[in-house]
Parts: sequence; C-alpha cells; structure tokens
Amino acid sequence: MNSFIYFIKDEFGFIRYVGQTRVGQVRFKRHISDAKWTKKKQPILDFIRKSLKLNRPFTFEIAELVSVESLDQREIYWIGFLKDIGVKLLNLTSGGNQGSKRGTPWNKGLVGVCKAWNKGTPSLFKGTPRTDD
Repeated sequence: MNSFIYFIKDEFGFIRYVGQTRVGQVRFKRHISDAKWTKKKQPILDFIRKSLKLNRPFTFEIAELVSVESLDQREIYWIGFLKDIGVKLLNLTSGGNQGSKRGTPWNKGLVGVCKAWNKGTPSLFKGTPRTDD
C-alpha cells in the first residue's frame, strides 16, 4: 500500500506544513473540516482558518510517494530538511506520527504546546509571539 508525504503551501507557494497520509486528498479535506467545524487550536488549523477568512488560496501538494513502512522516517526527514534550510513550518513536532496516539504522554504534552501557541509564547517560536494579523 502506498502512502504520501504532503505539503500545505500558502498563497505564495511557500511550504507551511508537512504531513503524512495514506488517503491523499481526503487528509487535506479533513484539515479544512477541522479548521471550519472544530475549536481545535493548532497552528496549521489557525493558518487554514485565517486563509479561509481572508479568502487567501492555499494548496495541498503530494511531495513524495512512500511505503507505509518508511512513512514516519520520510516525514521526519522532510520536516528536518526544510527547517534546516530556514523554512518556517507550522508543524509542532519533528514528525513521525508522534501525536497520533490519543492519551499517550506525548499527546498530553501537545496540549501544552498548543496552549502556548495560543498565548503566543515567544520561546517556542523563535522569539516572535503569534499575532492575529
């Protein structure tokens, strides 16, 4: 079974988010649905909400076709590579499906990161507090 590494890009074509999926476009639609219909507070959902509100286009692009077995490894690679060359991603983790298991200690820690994001904590985001502009 094939899986995908995908990018979500902003209106200028800059990569804002790296993700993994086994269901292609369905995952993109889920991001949009979560942004529209839930109160989840995550940087990627905030980005989508803002883009929709301001009528700014954003795109979903399949970056790489990979085997299920290498999915986590390739997501970690892409996030690390893009961050190393200075891309400011909205990903909260280094990848590898770290937040996918509900109730795990890591997932509980993600709640704290998301709360910090919502408060605009500078230390987590290279000294720049989040703004709503």
